[in-house]
Amino acid sequence: MPYPTYKDLYERLAKLQFDFTTMIDGELQVDCNLLEGGIKQKLEAKKETDIDLAYNQKSIRVELDGMDIKQSAKYFPTNGELPDSYGQHVVSQQFLGGESIDAVSAKTADRYKFTNNTDLYASKEYFQKVGATDSQIEIEYDFGFYCQLAPGIPANPTAGGRLLVRQFDETGAVVQADVVEDYGNAGLNDLYRNHRLKGTFTFTGKAGCELYLINVLTLGGTIASGGAADGVWWYYSGLNDDYLKYNYSYRHRATITKAYFPLDLANLLALNSVGSECVDSAILEQWKNIVVTSGDALRGIAGARLKTNYRDFYNAYDALLMLGMYIREGRINIVDRRDVYSDASPIDLGEVKNVTKTPARDYRINRVLVGYPKSDIEAIAGKQSFNNTTTLLAGDVTNIIRDYNIVSPYGADPYEIESLRINLDGKTTTDDNRDNKVYVLNIDPANPREVYGYAERSALDYTLNPAAYEKLLFNTLANPNFFSSGTIDFTDYQYIGRDNNECNFKITLRAAADTTVSVR
Repeated sequence: MPYPTYKDLYERLAKLQFDFTTMIDGELQVDCNLLEGGIKQKLEAKKETDIDLAYNQKSIRVELDGMDIKQSAKYFPTNGELPDSYGQHVVSQQFLGGESIDAVSAKTADRYKFTNNTDLYASKEYFQKVGATDSQIEIEYDFGFYCQLAPGIPANPTAGGRLLVRQFDETGAVVQADVVEDYGNAGLNDLYRNHRLKGTFTFTGKAGCELYLINVLTLGGTIASGGAADGVWWYYSGLNDDYLKYNYSYRHRATITKAYFPLDLANLLALNSVGSECVDSAILEQWKNIVVTSGDALRGIAGARLKTNYRDFYNAYDALLMLGMYIREGRINIVDRRDVYSDASPIDLGEVKNVTKTPARDYRINRVLVGYPKSDIEAIAGKQSFNNTTTLLAGDVTNIIRDYNIVSPYGADPYEIESLRINLDGKTTTDDNRDNKVYVLNIDPANPREVYGYAERSALDYTLNPAAYEKLLFNTLANPNFFSSGTIDFTDYQYIGRDNNECNFKITLRAAADTTVSVR
């Protein structure tokens, strides 16, 4: 983007008023015939009327395989309400809160005394269920408890304790067991006292598995079984600073959503507005990877519908592609805006008597609003999400307060899309305020079941928002033309550069061109 050129043209905008009452060249007549009616009249009448569309045979099916969302869930370990505190058990964990989309897959676990793995799995007292892909899980822990021998049981010099995570798949089979920490195994009475466990532990959570945090008795380094397993009583101190925290990533299961290619949707809207499918557009066909869907469809609701109008549809793609439109021979043509203007063949109206020049204040702006609608999914990281509205400070104009708004009316916030897929998955009610919202997705048109990231075309850099960057693994994204939330001031810079380094993009503002980055 050669900003100085744009800036020079922008600052010279002016209104010119011409006086044609006395033409030096004598009589001159120009006839202009503006024809109203037909397609234009019908389209104008219904351009803002929402049309309720079913997903018909022209719709496509898109596989949304989600994205890895970094999560954090914090718990308070307690004794729970178990009347008999002897024996191996699930650690009671009261959920305190989380980050990102409601600490997805995390839940409260109550203390449960189990006898074997079948009994443990049947209890369903797991603290987390891993998403559709394996996840590196980090446990931060700092809590205390007291171990005491059961009545009539002699002290055992080989006794010890073990805190571990046991993973079960959907069949109830143990997939993996990870030892968090062994303790109390240094001698005759080392176990039967107060203990404070503190540290971090990282392990791999297997896709789809339920995770159980358990405390057990060991004898000679082996987990005790049978009656020996009930030889110790665990009493948790419940101090205010006790906690367990899990840092992990979560990917929701793949779901199929219905969507429309843009040109197909344009023709459906035309059919319902002017009575025929009469839209031609090479540019919409070129950018058919940007498809349109709805909140209903993202949720997978049976009989999902799409409600939109021609103005919103046009503005949504205009925000991305800078469109122009004209009607010729009964056809609506949507084109690149540069194709509908040409100064190659000007009409000579003759010399004028007077010219009055004034500043074109109604065309001057000091801010440009770009991107997508603002969204807040009421989750911690969701408040920091990108693909919202971005404000660009457009120049040195200070005496004019006016915005140029090219914000798409269709949503593209990946947090909001994932929030719909995750939090409303399987629910059949249709009272969510996002059910009728329209969204765009970026797909591979050669394989419309596969959604993929399009970071190499990022319109603005999402890493401008560090809080959002910390919450996402960007190689998994599936949205078009990313925009950061916030304000960018271009006033003191001439060039906008972009440094492309794997998934980490960096927007650079420079006073002069730099060939080490791509300048657009």
